[in-house]
Amino acid sequence: DDDPSGYIFGFGRRLCPGRHTADASLWIAIATMLATLEFTLAKDAGAKDITFEPKFLNGATRHPATFPCRISPRSHINKECVLAG
Repeated sequence: DDDPSGYIFGFGRRLCPGRHTADASLWIAIATMLATLEFTLAKDAGAKDITFEPKFLNGATRHPATFPCRISPRSHINKECVLAG
């Protein structure tokens, strides 16, 4: 079983009571970003896509290393919403 929730949220009597709220909040944040923003490859000075080899860092958690990308609003309405906060 590769489900890390047992390590993240604890288990038994020490189980995190906010685990469902945390999971739902993260899901909503990611869904909102995917619905309103466009994620594409970064461009170099010649307007060509910058390709990269995905790398991951190890530590207390495994996470991706910094990588070049371009994040832009999908529409002018989304841009206004993002800038409004």
